[in-house]
Amino acid sequence: MAQESPADHPRVQLKVHACTGASETEVRHLVGVELGALLTTGAASGEVTEATVSCEGQYVWLRVDDPITGKALTRVVDLSHDPVSARARLVALAVAELVVASWTELATNPTPQVPPAGPRPSEREVAAARKVVGDRLPKQMAPHLDQMRLLLLGSRRSFFSEPAELWGAGVRVGRDEFAMAGWTVDLLAEHGEMEASLGRVSMDTFTVGGGLYLYRRWAWATFQGGFGLRLGMARLSGKAGAGAEAHAESGIAPWGWPTAMAGLRVEPIGPLVIEASGETGYVVLPMSGTVDDRREILIDGLWLGAQLGVGLVL
Repeated sequence: MAQESPADHPRVQLKVHACTGASETEVRHLVGVELGALLTTGAASGEVTEATVSCEGQYVWLRVDDPITGKALTRVVDLSHDPVSARARLVALAVAELVVASWTELATNPTPQVPPAGPRPSEREVAAARKVVGDRLPKQMAPHLDQMRLLLLGSRRSFFSEPAELWGAGVRVGRDEFAMAGWTVDLLAEHGEMEASLGRVSMDTFTVGGGLYLYRRWAWATFQGGFGLRLGMARLSGKAGAGAEAHAESGIAPWGWPTAMAGLRVEPIGPLVIEASGETGYVVLPMSGTVDDRREILIDGLWLGAQLGVGLVL
């Protein structure tokens, strides 16, 4: 894996006045981490973004002079009610946000119709600042992209080949990885019974499912749909009926199917998430059961499944 060189990082000169009550050393470290920038200490050149933190009364004044976009931005914050121990972090976050606010023009308006006065920065500095914006802007515009979902599931499954229903439970994790696409993985254990000529047959399945989906997100609700695969093991076991002279046997076989899935999830309050989803598919690794040397149980063809999950956004 190639390591980044100093040329890959934009340069920022930072001055923090003692009146803020924040440690300049700590602020510099945190700003460097937030921006992925190299903080210079010498006199600023025409390609170095300058950030100054000063005071006026109880207020902290932040100013950014940005030669990369030709802008100067200011912001006033009130830290008088915050503990001194937290000020370095708050100042660093405010500085990073203001610097990125200036650099964001590189993505939203890369070729302004009226360019700013003065010499233009080098392509190296522009590319380094644009990379910072490219890394931060999607997360600022869509903070859910950083969030993992963990849900407990209740499930139901039915088959077209047999009048059987499986009920079960499991766990699911998922994440909206990109602006319109995400992934999901779950583990389910399900059980059901069906009638046979000499008694009943029990079926237990343990499956792992995974899929990729496209989604559309509103304020607190998200619809998603996609395709995936479910694989696992299934066990059929016979139970002879009363008065029947039969030997009950069991068997285990691999089981799998491709799936098409759709779901709706809501986030009504805080980290709580509720998800209702459905899936359908075709059994490509079928299972069969025999009774008195005759095949009476066949799990094959199309199937339908549904899950209801409750969990947390982490």
